[in-house]
Amino acid sequence: MMSVMPSAHAARMVGSRWLSGATKYVVAFFLLILPLLTFGQSDFPTRPLRIIVPFPAGGSNDTLARQVGQALHRLLGKPVVIDNRPGAAGNIGAEIVVKATADGYTLLWGGNSIVTMNPWLYRNMSFDPLKQLVPVVQIGSGGTALIAHVGAPFAGLTEFVDYARHNPKRVNYGSYGSGSYPHLYMEVLKDLAGFDVTHVPYRGSPPAITDLIAGRIGVMFDGILNILQPYRAGRVRVLAVVRTGRHPLIPDAPNLAEHFPGFRFRSWQGVLAPTDTPPVILDRLHGLFNAALREPDVQDRMRDFHFVPSTLDRKNFADEIAAEALVWRGVIRRLGLSLD
Repeated sequence: MMSVMPSAHAARMVGSRWLSGATKYVVAFFLLILPLLTFGQSDFPTRPLRIIVPFPAGGSNDTLARQVGQALHRLLGKPVVIDNRPGAAGNIGAEIVVKATADGYTLLWGGNSIVTMNPWLYRNMSFDPLKQLVPVVQIGSGGTALIAHVGAPFAGLTEFVDYARHNPKRVNYGSYGSGSYPHLYMEVLKDLAGFDVTHVPYRGSPPAITDLIAGRIGVMFDGILNILQPYRAGRVRVLAVVRTGRHPLIPDAPNLAEHFPGFRFRSWQGVLAPTDTPPVILDRLHGLFNAALREPDVQDRMRDFHFVPSTLDRKNFADEIAAEALVWRGVIRRLGLSLD
């Protein structure tokens, strides 16, 4: 009796021919739709960019973000919206970006605290910035200064430390808010120098500096870009700086590490995006921001303040964040700091 079942060899032949034919159709299909898949990425962006700045208007992050945003607008011919969403040491603005569509149109202009400090400091965060944000570009570093009210009973770093040691909690210090890097910097200095001062949190740099000038607080850490104007006007004293070496515009102010070798930190500004943003979009954004940073007016602005532009690519920026996060995890746990 003749069998109607194909032989194993015949089955393989038929399967091979069908697969070969199917493969041709699959390849042809993808060649047909590939331009459609990449079209929305190669001409990115096709609509306005929204950059969330998680700090109040008027501070160094906001000022530089707006200048770079204007440069991007000129390069792209499309609006770039700067959206200030301050609060919770940057967490409020960061959460908006984490929950945004990962298409490259909603970005975070942030700093160290959001991704290297907050994950260890806040007990009840609703998101994980280390896992849910990805680096786009590191803008650079302007350094930090420890400043004081001009009428304070100390004129230099050594005098401040001595005064604070002999007058526990008598000096009030300001910050951008609980958990912000100025807050943590002072907590580290308190531990290294062995004194106690009272924390007064503000919603960003401008109101804190206003109260320091008025004498309502005695000292605070702040970005050098924020304090140069009142310093030049003689409205604040600079006790020390936190950067590599001394600052060219404040040469008499010592680097804190000269007195406390354990105080070696670097504050930076950078742009981040939701983690699932396609790599091709991240690369495009990295190139666009670097092009904006090369614009003459942006270069002049950074040069005026001795703001050091970053040369890191996305991978090296991610590596720096990971390494710095481990450092701050150890510091925060050692000091027993924690916020809800």
